[in-house]
Amino acid sequence: MQADNHIKDNLRKTIQTFINAAPIIVGMPLLTSLVITVFPEQISAGLFSNGDFLDTLLGTTIGNIAVGHAYPISIDITFRSQFFT
Repeated sequence: MQADNHIKDNLRKTIQTFINAAPIIVGMPLLTSLVITVFPEQISAGLFSNGDFLDTLLGTTIGNIAVGHAYPISIDITFRSQFFT
């Protein structure tokens, strides 16, 4: 009997977690589509035409700021994967 209540409680928590995450799951593709539509290719072509090193640094910085990191943490990983393969 106690196991049934435990399973029901866990199921209820799982459903609540999914309901709380649903706006993020739906919102990210919508936001990505909006950015792709609003951000013309000419701007991105002009922004990312400074060479491999600066393009990697710029892309990593913009991506990390977009997800909420103030410092481009993945620069070290990006440089290792790009220059030491």
